[in-house]
Amino acid sequence: MKKIERRINARADVKLETRADGQPPVITGMGAVTYDGTPATEYVLWDFDSERCVERILPGAFDKALARPDDVRGLFNHDANQVLGRTTAGTMRLAATSAGLAYEITPGNTTVAADVKEHLRRKDVSGSSIAFSVDEERWTETKSADGKWNVLREIISVGLADTGPVTFPAYETTTAGLRADGEPDEAKRSLAAFRAKGKGNDTPAAPTTDDVKSAAAKVTAACAAFVKLGVTDPANLDIDAKTALAAMDLALDEADAIVDLLIGEDDEDDDAGGGGGAVAVGAGDEAYADANRAARLLIEELA
Repeated sequence: MKKIERRINARADVKLETRADGQPPVITGMGAVTYDGTPATEYVLWDFDSERCVERILPGAFDKALARPDDVRGLFNHDANQVLGRTTAGTMRLAATSAGLAYEITPGNTTVAADVKEHLRRKDVSGSSIAFSVDEERWTETKSADGKWNVLREIISVGLADTGPVTFPAYETTTAGLRADGEPDEAKRSLAAFRAKGKGNDTPAAPTTDDVKSAAAKVTAACAAFVKLGVTDPANLDIDAKTALAAMDLALDEADAIVDLLIGEDDEDDDAGGGGGAVAVGAGDEAYADANRAARLLIEELA
């Protein structure tokens, strides 16, 4: 099942527009921007010492969703209880422009709509966000001279769930105003699967027990790097601790993806105990299990 992802656009210039024909005002904004060849139109998903990942929503990514069309809601803060409009009801209209996905909402006579309109009049709310699922994507990775990996995710086509105005905290990762809304967990899972399948080759090499051992070693190293920082207050992590934690989380995702491929996570014949798939992990199983357990215990302590 495809997971929903969210992206924030701080430069959406969402506003309440008064119409010349005397009709009620409409809410307009740019739910997401498409890549125009400049870094300002890239979403920063994560950025730590060893790796930086950016995402580009390519022109045309919304075309299929608009042509189907998807039943898209206009929500405030992605909250299903704060409905502003809906495409199938004709109270929200979407358009793919040269800049991205534009929306126009005709708000109803509701408390939510009245509140949002007042937020916009006062300019308390100025950003927009989009909720989508990825139908088609492309990953590429390059290594810079200083040894840092530069990861690029290109979104080719999406399904649309909702879009609309949002409030959000100050940006920590980019001055461009584009970022993931919350942790980009689905992007991490997708990247882990891409790497586990042999970096997207047409005939990917099947993972081996040596791959499992290598992945487990990466998880163990990432855990050690975090522990070495001597974190005493999980509620107040500094930038170094956040970077180390992100690296550990990504290493764990990659290890899980490799084991899933080796075992066959979609094999309905395997029970919770692993069945024949667990045997296939073989010599790498113990190392993976130990590293997995240590990483998850550490993450639970920080929760």
